[in-house]
Amino acid sequence: MAECPRCARRGPRAPVARQSAWLWVWLAVLVGALITGPLLILHLREGEIVFVCNNGDEGGELYRVAPDGTGLHRLTNNVIDESVPCLSRNGRQLAFLSSRAGTAEVHVAGLALRDEHKVGDDGTYADPCWTPDGRAVLCTGASAPDTTDLYLLPAGKGNVQQLTQGANAAQPSISADGTHLAFHGPHGLAMLNLASGTTAVLTTEATDARPRFSPDGKRIAFIRTKAVYVMSPTGADVHALCDGAGEDIDDLAWSPVGDGLCYHTTQGKLYVAWLRDMKHVKMIATGRQPTWSW
Repeated sequence: MAECPRCARRGPRAPVARQSAWLWVWLAVLVGALITGPLLILHLREGEIVFVCNNGDEGGELYRVAPDGTGLHRLTNNVIDESVPCLSRNGRQLAFLSSRAGTAEVHVAGLALRDEHKVGDDGTYADPCWTPDGRAVLCTGASAPDTTDLYLLPAGKGNVQQLTQGANAAQPSISADGTHLAFHGPHGLAMLNLASGTTAVLTTEATDARPRFSPDGKRIAFIRTKAVYVMSPTGADVHALCDGAGEDIDDLAWSPVGDGLCYHTTQGKLYVAWLRDMKHVKMIATGRQPTWSW
């Protein structure tokens, strides 16, 4: 039988079985995307937590873990004590204290701990905190015997800048727009306007500690006694969020989008609490000094 000229130009038809096989492949891809897509988006939304865990005589080592407690991974493995990690806003840089020189120094590196280098001068610093643009690290430093102030340490080239004078300030946290700095002072929590240099009182309880700006800069979480509290940047609307189940809380960190908190107790337990359901707080690891980013 002669073949239709139009069919000859189109070429031979694919067998029905082959067409059916390709249909099932595309259906499998579509179903897989529908299942894993939301999970991937959820994982990216929640980010990762880096924290410190003591390993016997090895001192503090850095670990990372997902907010649900899965994917625990050790970042450092040496006899050098490393502590107080702080992730940059984009999650690509890590600042931390390292004792490899005998005293605690501020080091910065990529999350894979490549290109690690010391920042700042030979002073003694603590409480590293990234600026929003990732170009510098805020720290507590000794300005005189028994006196601490806040300093700005460039992550690259540049000079160390002293931000306060004789303030006995510590535990800095900077707003999302980089204009204000919350810190712990001798009489409670305070706020420094970086443009004017003026300081305002936020709380008057000397035991209030660890102020932490939310990612959008609209709230400040802090520790009061055995609970996590939150307030506005003016010190108003103070209220409790969650407690340490009878244990003292020692440090905390916001989630990348401000919908959750990670905190650790003095018993070395690391918890995650989501603002949508503060009654169900989950312990995710044994450790301390959490930092949370993408």
